[in-house]
Amino acid sequence: MPTGLSSSPFLDVKSFTPPESELPRVPSSGSFSTTPFLAVYEADEWRNPDDVAATARGMLATELHDDELDEAIFEAIGGAAELYDRSSRDTDPPGAERVLQQHFSAVQRELERVLDAAGEHFGDTPLATLNENETAAFFDSYSPKALHPAFENLFGGILKAIKKVAGTAVGLAKSGIGALASVTLKPLLAKLKALVWPLLQHVLTSAISRLPEVLRPPATLLARRLGLLKEFEDEQAAEAMPSTCVTAIQREFNKRTADLLLAPSDVERDLEVARISSGSATHWDKALTDLDLARNELSDRLGQLKEGEDAGPAFENFLPALLPVLKLGEKLIGRENILSFLAKLLSKLLQRFIGPQFAPALARAIVDAGLRLFGLEISAEDAAEAARSAVTSTVEETVGRVAMLPEGILSNQELLEGAALEAFEQAAAANLPPVLGPETYLARPDLRESSHARGTWVALPLHHRRRYKKYSRVLRIRVTPEKARVIETFGGATLGEFLEEQLGQPPGAELEADVHLYEVMPGTLLPELTRMEESTPGLGSSEEAAWGRLHPLTHHAAGTLLGEPGLGRHMSPESLAGRHAIGPGQRLYHLNVHGLRPAISATGHRRLRRHSSLKILLNFKTSEIHLRLYLAENVAQRLATTLRDQGHLGSILARFRHILERKLDAALRPTAHGGVRIIHPDVPPHQAAGGALHRLPPAVTGVLRTQLLAWALLALQDFLKSQPQLVQAAVESRADGITIVTVFHDPPILSVLRDVLSGKPIPPGPPPAAMLPKVDVTVAAGHVHG
Repeated sequence: MPTGLSSSPFLDVKSFTPPESELPRVPSSGSFSTTPFLAVYEADEWRNPDDVAATARGMLATELHDDELDEAIFEAIGGAAELYDRSSRDTDPPGAERVLQQHFSAVQRELERVLDAAGEHFGDTPLATLNENETAAFFDSYSPKALHPAFENLFGGILKAIKKVAGTAVGLAKSGIGALASVTLKPLLAKLKALVWPLLQHVLTSAISRLPEVLRPPATLLARRLGLLKEFEDEQAAEAMPSTCVTAIQREFNKRTADLLLAPSDVERDLEVARISSGSATHWDKALTDLDLARNELSDRLGQLKEGEDAGPAFENFLPALLPVLKLGEKLIGRENILSFLAKLLSKLLQRFIGPQFAPALARAIVDAGLRLFGLEISAEDAAEAARSAVTSTVEETVGRVAMLPEGILSNQELLEGAALEAFEQAAAANLPPVLGPETYLARPDLRESSHARGTWVALPLHHRRRYKKYSRVLRIRVTPEKARVIETFGGATLGEFLEEQLGQPPGAELEADVHLYEVMPGTLLPELTRMEESTPGLGSSEEAAWGRLHPLTHHAAGTLLGEPGLGRHMSPESLAGRHAIGPGQRLYHLNVHGLRPAISATGHRRLRRHSSLKILLNFKTSEIHLRLYLAENVAQRLATTLRDQGHLGSILARFRHILERKLDAALRPTAHGGVRIIHPDVPPHQAAGGALHRLPPAVTGVLRTQLLAWALLALQDFLKSQPQLVQAAVESRADGITIVTVFHDPPILSVLRDVLSGKPIPPGPPPAAMLPKVDVTVAAGHVHG
């Protein structure tokens, strides 16, 4: 055992144990597995630098992306899992199967109907002679039969994708790109069916991965009946799709669509369809089920330990089930000496909290830390289960932190011992209640996350599959406009925008709120989390009006809002882009604001109104920059009132400048994700949502930001002077908010960006002139997706 371990305060918990005996040292291993760890990066197989056709396919896949489809996929995954769960309470598993089969089959039938109807409508007319507006109008006019609300948005999102594919095919045929000029729409739409089914398959399998084990057999049978899964039991059939990565689901669909549209001949298109149809289906992720079972087994074994019995073997049996769900868990798979070392280390460090002589004290400490607030009465068994769960969570987080260590530390026993001890102390600070003496925390403040809140994180539900953690204390805070203005939430918005534009708080008002804190575990889906929070005001539902009220608890948010930065966690740019890409270990908060009710969207289905947002498209294919500025309903109403009263244009533009400055800054940060879409031959699809921004030097990004702000204000000034009635008409529609789309044609800055993104050096001299390029401005009612 490492030298530093003997001084660990967790080995001297006076309130939990009599004086400790001398601690034996864990023998160091001279060597580890000779199998080198192969780092897994996202495959950059989208193109070969010398393959012009592959480059075109990659750019087309990026063009086809639509944020609305990501949202629809996310909602459908949660809806399918909830439908299964609720149906299973009222009937047996076969009955629950039939319920889901009925609703999912309805989506499948409606998609077949619209594809067949479009094929019959356009018949054998060559694509090159069709009108894109005519094809769009046909799909817009299609009215499906009644669908379950959980899948209405999925159908709408896929239908919009089909419409976009059809329009793209017509455009490609007219331009002579590919081999589509003589192709008709009917056979192309028939081939498109082969692409739609895998998308449905991923939605279903992502939902299945969250089902209780008792419901898995009917779900797999349902998948076979729908023709969505082949070789379902073959674990080697295909690589598992990450169950929370909805963007990856759409990305695969767009890639296959691009391959189909740009195939060099009709024969190649047929071969592409054959490859898709005959390919093995993505295997559902059984790792979550294995982890659930392993957690239950570990909890049972901890509860059955005899006095003085070593828990090391129980931990060692648990770790193999944990590794597959960790982001970098594969680094430890097969390295039995590291796993054995970790099991022994954890057994020694946790021995004061397990077993019949120590576990009751830990249970009492968890109750004292606020567990009783989760229910009116907490039984002794509830407290004991919470104690065992706290130990399990500490083990999971310790191993997760070790798995993220670089290879050089994992391969060096002394470095590993020190890093593993540090990982345990960080995990214990998060998952165990305050169990050390005040003098210890005074000397080692890093051993607790909060100096005043004095709560602990509890995995919930207590007696079922653990799906999320909740902080045992509900914190009462006062939110000032100054705080709300600087705290960022998802999608580049601020907490202030959420409170005003989505909760209806009057501008400039202070408010009191109860803050509920949550932590994501492997398998957490936000609609599932909010549905289980039935006793929390504002939650208790899987609808977007509930999970849309969760916000990222970053260190900055926790420090500014709560005065406790240690309760926050780092969040990746991908996770901050939207609520559908949250990863294990990340934390969220919900504000229960007394007297405020969320502003429900005009689209219904218990959706929140959207907050103001800005999306930027850098299209190097057409040499255009698009700014899509969405103004939330209350902001749009204020703008319309000012225009109607003939308010001072300078004051109006000053408000626009404030919005644009902040939104441009948020979207163009090198660490941003989701605010920008880049169509460029050297930007692969998985970097097109903003990942490629890190290639831009700060000076170039600064020039781009400055020029876009100046151009946008000039364009808006002219538009509001000449066509204010268009803005007022858009605001007066029934849709929520308005979208102002500004398109800059051939802006000089694009030539610099093109070269930088291609890896070329920045040309010497001043940047291109910032004079206003040719520009078009349009306004539309509601939120316009790109």
